[in-house]
Amino acid sequence: MDERTQKINIARRVHREEDRAANPNAGEGPDPASEIPTQRLDRTPPTRTLLRSPTAPPDRERPTLAQIEAELGDKFRIVKLLGEGGMGMVFLAEQQGPVKRNTALKIIRSGLYCQDTLARFETERQALALMNHKHVAKIYNGGATRKGRPYFVMEYFDGEPITQHCRQCRAAIDKRLDLFLKVCDGVRHAHQKGVIHRDLKPSNVLVVLEHDEPSPRIIDFGIAIAVDYRFSDRDDDAMGTPAYMSPEQIAGRGADTRSDVYSLGVLLYELLTGRLPIDADSPQALAPKIIHQTPPPPSACADDPDAAKHAAELRTTP
Repeated sequence: MDERTQKINIARRVHREEDRAANPNAGEGPDPASEIPTQRLDRTPPTRTLLRSPTAPPDRERPTLAQIEAELGDKFRIVKLLGEGGMGMVFLAEQQGPVKRNTALKIIRSGLYCQDTLARFETERQALALMNHKHVAKIYNGGATRKGRPYFVMEYFDGEPITQHCRQCRAAIDKRLDLFLKVCDGVRHAHQKGVIHRDLKPSNVLVVLEHDEPSPRIIDFGIAIAVDYRFSDRDDDAMGTPAYMSPEQIAGRGADTRSDVYSLGVLLYELLTGRLPIDADSPQALAPKIIHQTPPPPSACADDPDAAKHAAELRTTP
């Protein structure tokens, strides 16, 4: 067992002991929190075995666009790499049929999917099909490459992360709040349809221009449920984005609608102050802070001359 795995196991044991100490009668009856109706919102699957076959090669060497296109057969023409993160690589891809259109195609990293990733996605797609909201990007379908790696085909937007957009255009506070409220409305719609995101962060909230007005688009809904981070044996950056994860996610306790609400709170904090509510030099140092510390209120930035100056530089006066 490597050092990182040992630390995670120790942290989980500590959290269990803290729970027992704070709730000594927990074992004598049902946990009230577990009785909260979440419909089908928390579908965390039981532990499964990671694929370790030759059909799922590690991603230590980035494949070329031609190699990616060959893996996908004649379904897509890969135009360019849009981005790369913990979950995988995202490409601008021209779908060749049955509908010809530009799409954002995400190929999942090796080590982040298990034997029934696509089966779970197909189940989730039933809920995704019910979603129809202008601020939520559609996921068209999913499949597997010829080498067995899952991919997901999403609606493509030529946008930029919401924090980057607000910083570059020096958006006033009221404009930032207007964008954020639209994001909240999209998340609310998804929750009403029984879908949680699990990975809300600036890079998953893109801002596009619609009739010369900025409009947010939430991407990656439905993918996190299929790609179970708990099965990852990769570095910490493959475990999501800790700075935006709720304490229960950090502690490995699963996620429900409240986890998305927490992530939205972190996003709002950053939009208003230009900094994260809780930060650290490494994911390992950040995790216990998120679990145990209460972040300072955004208004505290006004009392910190350096923080106030930094926030003022990011926006105009409304």
